[in-house]
Amino acid sequence: MLRRIQNQDERSELETLAQQWITDCRQEHDKMWAEWDEADDYFENDQVPPGFEDSAKQAFVDKNDPTTEQTRSKQYVVVNKVRETHESILGDFIDGKKTIQTRGRSPKDKKFGKVVRQYFEYLQDRINLWDSAIVPTIDCSIRRGIHWIHVTHNPNKDLPLGRIEINEISCRDILIDKNSRKTYYDDTKVRIYRQRFDLAAAKIKYGPYL
Repeated sequence: MLRRIQNQDERSELETLAQQWITDCRQEHDKMWAEWDEADDYFENDQVPPGFEDSAKQAFVDKNDPTTEQTRSKQYVVVNKVRETHESILGDFIDGKKTIQTRGRSPKDKKFGKVVRQYFEYLQDRINLWDSAIVPTIDCSIRRGIHWIHVTHNPNKDLPLGRIEINEISCRDILIDKNSRKTYYDDTKVRIYRQRFDLAAAKIKYGPYL
């Protein structure tokens, strides 16, 4: 890691800092898994309503048995409306007007923003950006509260300028700065994109950095 840094002290310091970032971010990330799992369970209708797990079946029978004294104590099943509500909200986005907006603080920024907007409009038409990245991101954001879009530049495609590639990334694959406090982690200092590779593929792609 960081092999290209020649100064041993600087490299060691950066490696220690990077490892600390990974450790802290992973701990913060792990705290969210139970919440995301619960959201997925409700969405997939896999969540068991209270009182219907195996340990409560007999209690349910007893409370609803007309021969018992607890005839006034009934248990009811809550109908899961999560998916229905989710689809309704997502439909509002899908049917809405698709526009791309850019803002700049100075006239120069505004002029550059106009160029960026035109390029993204071109991308939207060329690679079907709305369906391939934006809608899936909105979909999962409604379900779990957050999702990510990853933007990279591939210099090996569309020569000589290269190509901007845009993909949606699951919140489960992004490690976040534990000190972030703002909505959607706007103030995070570190975002680590976690990807799974087998050893051979990792050596091919990241060999110079290992």
